Amino acid sequence: MKRNGDYSMPHDDSQPHIQYDIDAADKPSILASNFFMDQVGEILLTLKPDGLSWKLMESLSNEDGSSCWGIRLASKGDTSIKISDVYAVDFIDWGLVHETRHTNAGCLFDHVSEMYRFRVHGIQKSKAQPSLWTSIIHTFGHDDKQTCQMWVKQINMFLGLETNRPKSLLVFVHPRSGKRNGCRIWENVAPLFSRAKVKTKVVVTERAGHAFDAMNSITNRELTSYDGVVAVGGDGLFNEILNGILLSRHNAPYPPVPPDHSQTVDTHNEIVDPGPTVTMAEPLASGEDESPLLSTPLESHVANPKCDGYMFCSTTGARDPVTSALQIILGERLQLDIAQVVRWKTSRTSKDEPRVRYTASFAGSYDAEVSYIKVEQDKTNTRANQRRIKAFWDLSKEPERALCHAKCNVCNTNQTSDTLQESKLTRVRGRFLSIGAAVISCRNEKAPDGFVADAHLSDGFLDLILIKDCPPRKGGTPLDFDFVEHHKTTTFTFTSFGDESVWNVDGEVLVAHKLSAQVFRGLISLYASGPETR
Repeated sequence: MKRNGDYSMPHDDSQPHIQYDIDAADKPSILASNFFMDQVGEILLTLKPDGLSWKLMESLSNEDGSSCWGIRLASKGDTSIKISDVYAVDFIDWGLVHETRHTNAGCLFDHVSEMYRFRVHGIQKSKAQPSLWTSIIHTFGHDDKQTCQMWVKQINMFLGLETNRPKSLLVFVHPRSGKRNGCRIWENVAPLFSRAKVKTKVVVTERAGHAFDAMNSITNRELTSYDGVVAVGGDGLFNEILNGILLSRHNAPYPPVPPDHSQTVDTHNEIVDPGPTVTMAEPLASGEDESPLLSTPLESHVANPKCDGYMFCSTTGARDPVTSALQIILGERLQLDIAQVVRWKTSRTSKDEPRVRYTASFAGSYDAEVSYIKVEQDKTNTRANQRRIKAFWDLSKEPERALCHAKCNVCNTNQTSDTLQESKLTRVRGRFLSIGAAVISCRNEKAPDGFVADAHLSDGFLDLILIKDCPPRKGGTPLDFDFVEHHKTTTFTFTSFGDESVWNVDGEVLVAHKLSAQVFRGLISLYASGPETR
């Protein structure tokens, strides 16, 4: 195909037909023009619906590489960036563009020119740590202002087709998070949201429970005006937002009552929506919330660009605020399992009401009885569950373990009655040094694969860890203790035989003599891509 003088490629019926969600007259065309790329030189820049690509003009490139004083220089080949990896483009008017040129001796030198410029802002994954994302800027220069503006308009048109990206976010900032650097962390990533034209309403928390109260009392109308909620803080802030959203809106049945429980309770509340999103419950109070709710479920997107907490490492794979911010901006999403934990009354006359808590992990130690539903899962669903009782920190011997990762097959597989069969409750009594439950792997620096390595973000299972009294013996294999049991389950109950029983629920102390827990698969939608495989 021939190009006209400015290298703009006219429409050609021989090219594959591409469907766009805009009027026919405004269909983006494929463009190709000469530009000067900052720090590179003169290039041929091509725009297609799936991305940008550029190549050095042959007069300036050295295809077989070059050398300067015996030092081998990298050859200049094709380079590109996908539209899905671009989060912003802007026109920056007249200014300097640095060109890299070759001398006759094969050496490089920098040449500076002034011209009109536009910038393409995108993401780049670290080669050493694929889960770590950074922001990159490609600057292109041209003598003609209208040419630059036309390219900016066309690229923005393609970005507008990325409908999964958020436009408006509610942001909670914990000022004391990250060694009291919470506000500074937000200030560092806020320009990324501004550049991507994402509107943000920022609330700096002033006390414990501030975010919970705000989310618990927010009207449905206001909540649906946001595309998501961002937590700039630790796991505590994340859980405040999570519980604030769910406690007043997720009307699901309680988990089973612990055996021989004396209290009579109604465990058959109406389920609003057991699917992968949180559907807004019909409000009970009168007022502005009496207006009709949205016909489609409202997804509760929560992400936390922060400097501490297992939730961050488990869902993005990197402890980095910029990575989390970029994944939010690009609309990267995954479904997240959530456990509903219920503390029951100890007697009929007890004044303590059953307390409901939503969480991703919790633990305690007791003389107790534990009952759990033993799940028989189809072997093809996840090979990691072939051993039902094993050391939860198993690091080594099972190459068939299916670790959770970005675009995980286990999390994206629908469970049916053919692949998931539940049997009756299995009871275990005894003295436990620790009873732990994890819905996700709980990754951290000391355990890169997580507290429970083969746990998944959205497989619908809870990993129940029972650690009995450790025998005073020498020897043995530390990775296969027989006093450590690991069970995959969807529900479990707990009854303490002692006077006290205290649980650590994601850092919050919960006194619970009798407790039940159940998992809701994919209950919330999270702005994250999942950890990349190493």
